[in-house]
Amino acid sequence: IAFQASQEIESAALINYKRKIADYTLKYFALKKELLLNLEGIQFLENFSIATPERAILDCLYLGMHPNIDNLEKVNKLRLQNLLKYYPQSVKNKMKDFLNSF
Repeated sequence: IAFQASQEIESAALINYKRKIADYTLKYFALKKELLLNLEGIQFLENFSIATPERAILDCLYLGMHPNIDNLEKVNKLRLQNLLKYYPQSVKNKMKDFLNSF
């Protein structure tokens, strides 16, 4: 849903951690264990997993980041609503504000 190239690879973890390898920066952001281990909104592809756009948006809001979205029409609003139940009220409030900004 965002089309910018980046030299940073971001992942979720139980702790915040940052490491530079060659030209890339690996960044790990801490999520609560219950959220990190929840597989809703995670796609499994060969030897790695990746968040769906909806999960990525909610994780960004959880971490206090502003999601970078070029095309909101690509977001499945029903999936977004279904995932929102796993997040604290603060994320639900941020989600309302975020959607109202479009």
